Amino acid sequence: MDKLKTKGKLLPKLTFAGESHVGLIRDANEDCFCYIDYNSEMNSMAVVADGIGGHKNGEIASSLCCRQFVASWKYLNIGNLASISKIKSFLRYEIRAINRDIYLQNKRKNFASSMGTTVVAAIFTPTHVIVGHAGDSRLYVFCDDSLKQLTEDHSLVATLVKKGTITSEEAKTHPFAHIISKSIGSNSNVEPEISVFPKSPDERYMLCSDGLSMHVPNHHIEEIIRNSSTSKNAVNALMKEALINGGEDNISIICVF
Repeated sequence: MDKLKTKGKLLPKLTFAGESHVGLIRDANEDCFCYIDYNSEMNSMAVVADGIGGHKNGEIASSLCCRQFVASWKYLNIGNLASISKIKSFLRYEIRAINRDIYLQNKRKNFASSMGTTVVAAIFTPTHVIVGHAGDSRLYVFCDDSLKQLTEDHSLVATLVKKGTITSEEAKTHPFAHIISKSIGSNSNVEPEISVFPKSPDERYMLCSDGLSMHVPNHHIEEIIRNSSTSKNAVNALMKEALINGGEDNISIICVF
């Protein structure tokens, strides 16, 4: 396994794998994902975006989101940035800027159905994971033999669960389960949620759109990630499970081991 040297220590190099599938019902894939993992850089990045707005518009918004993250990562040399506070600022600025670009495109083109996207973007440094998100695409961590969701959904049902109005099980079949309370492009301004988590060498991570989380319960996700020997094997098994269980939405997954 490749190693990364930082402050005199050799750390295992993360391995990334990702896949996106249109699912079994939709005729277009409005999801988009990307990851950057250069051997020459100490930091890596993974992004999942779930487009909103119908056949073409959502696809444009999610693709624009990923392309902008990749371009800015390279231009600003984020891969070698050591400051956690500056990485947090990068995530906040980029999500706000992408939101502004998509919002202005909606205003100029006067779409019948405005385009937008959710986003979850995670930057992996040698010691921390810094995540920015808006919407219901998620970041999970598998550690201490259990799975934990690190992001909190920005959705109507998540708010109702938090208030105790409905249970987590009821949320899965709630008639308004598709309504998100925060997204990219729907308003002129958005405030992404930015979080920082310490990282250990034995942890495993997964980013996904709701096409996975709506069809595969957390205990099945946990079991698959636990028993997969590689990040690619985990992605393949998770995708298969989501399709077997219905595949009613686009599905995007990135695993980081």
